[in-house]
Amino acid sequence: MATQRRPTPERRAALRIKVHLGCRFTFKGIEHQAFIKDISPIGAFLWSAFMPPPAADLSIKVDTSFTKTPLILESRVVRRDCKSTGQGTVGVFAVKFRQNSPGLLLLLNKLGKPQSI
Repeated sequence: MATQRRPTPERRAALRIKVHLGCRFTFKGIEHQAFIKDISPIGAFLWSAFMPPPAADLSIKVDTSFTKTPLILESRVVRRDCKSTGQGTVGVFAVKFRQNSPGLLLLLNKLGKPQSI
């Protein structure tokens, strides 16, 4: 007899919105290209050719049509990993934002309703 699996309850403090937003982040004065794969009011998950070290402080700059000026998100790396793609290995990492900003809340409202992922 097969046992049915119950869905795993959501354990995140905030639900995330799946996106594919181009961004740039600065680490030690050097700017790197990245993509935000999902975002919430608390943090984001990024892919980049450059992998910042654990607990690195980053300044993430997002240019969107939703905000009049680029959105700057001060953050800290909380988790890192690597992922193989057709173009090679990329760094994937999660960041936690240091503070909420009105621009971030506006962006989240424009992107749509958060989904559990």
